[in-house]
Amino acid sequence: MESLGPYLLKRVRFQEGTITVHEGQDVLTGAPVLVYRPVEGPLPKIQLDGILPWKEAMDHAWVAELPFGAVPAERYRNEADLERLLGWARRLLATLLEAHTLGLTHGRLGVERLWVKGPNIWIEGLGVPAAHQTPDEVGVVEALKALAGESWMAWAYAPVLEAFAAGNLSLREVAEAFAEPKALEEITALVGGPNVQPKHEEAPVSQSDRNPPMETPKEETAPPEPSPTPPPAAEPEAAGAPPPTEETPKPSEAEARSAVRVEDGEVYREAPVERPTPPAGRVIRIEESAEPAFDVLEPPKPTLGRWVRGVVWALALLGIVAAWWFWSRPAQPPEAEGYVVWFNLEPQGHEATLELVEPPPGSSLAPGGVIAQIPGPVSFDVPGAYRLRIQAAGYRPKEILLSVPPEGRGVTVRLESR
Repeated sequence: MESLGPYLLKRVRFQEGTITVHEGQDVLTGAPVLVYRPVEGPLPKIQLDGILPWKEAMDHAWVAELPFGAVPAERYRNEADLERLLGWARRLLATLLEAHTLGLTHGRLGVERLWVKGPNIWIEGLGVPAAHQTPDEVGVVEALKALAGESWMAWAYAPVLEAFAAGNLSLREVAEAFAEPKALEEITALVGGPNVQPKHEEAPVSQSDRNPPMETPKEETAPPEPSPTPPPAAEPEAAGAPPPTEETPKPSEAEARSAVRVEDGEVYREAPVERPTPPAGRVIRIEESAEPAFDVLEPPKPTLGRWVRGVVWALALLGIVAAWWFWSRPAQPPEAEGYVVWFNLEPQGHEATLELVEPPPGSSLAPGGVIAQIPGPVSFDVPGAYRLRIQAAGYRPKEILLSVPPEGRGVTVRLESR
């Protein structure tokens, strides 16, 4: 593996002309990065949601920061479910609309240019000085089509996106139509084909856009609904009791419980216990004997000399001093097992918790729990890469990837307000 300053280049993502895109990691903070080289010139000043931010420009290289936990969208090729695909499409269209409004175009959009984490999706490489290959409208639709796979043809939003890629709809129209909340009919109406018009004609007839056929079955099945009720009516005829209703069990159960309590009170009511009174005329007396019940032993006369007693007292005093010194020593902290990493926190005077998100293979630490309070030493049982989350009061949580044992003497965490 190569290195570039504080960045470790792990693998090559892809080649784009003369520019090679590397997937790497900041060895100081553990943050994942993308390194483009060779690239000349200053970094573009781009701060948009949905675009991977540029971190710094180095010697013939640009570095972009990746969110912790983000993975290439290629992992979901031909496997993305349509609900998640709809959320990704909304975010991509909104990001492209904001970028085009600022006069920024990508020109090389594809599924390999996307990074995802849950419902979030990011575009990488915006601003790289490379030749444009495909329009952004075509690239984003082709990327979504690659993620959907065979389910693309069955997706209700596919005709709208294909019309957008063909140039029949503008980016602003599609982005605003996909913004929540929008009904399917409002979005598909942008295509303007004959296949959409019947949906609008059926809407005033059923007065519902979601479930028109569900109302008529209820009216047809309304007469057979009383059919389940005759069986309960037949039971009272056989038992000679009035027909039960759905509301009767609740009061009957309450009455039964109250009746049981009353009956229990009557059955287990205890009568007052009559205690026998002592007979009159009988008195208990305690007499003390004048003579002792045991022989009195006189202490023997001392036979040891004063010097022996002095030695004994000196030894006793020495034992007391030794015991006081032993118990007054400061307790030695137990030796930490495994690998100890010292965490510093700046500015001083703050405290934060360190939560384990993902341990390396072979570790016995359970993910999802708080393993330490920082600043201070933190012990890890096995070497490897630990994904940690730092939480401090008043600051947004931050995730880091820590390699144990670290190359430096410790890790410094800086709390920055944004």
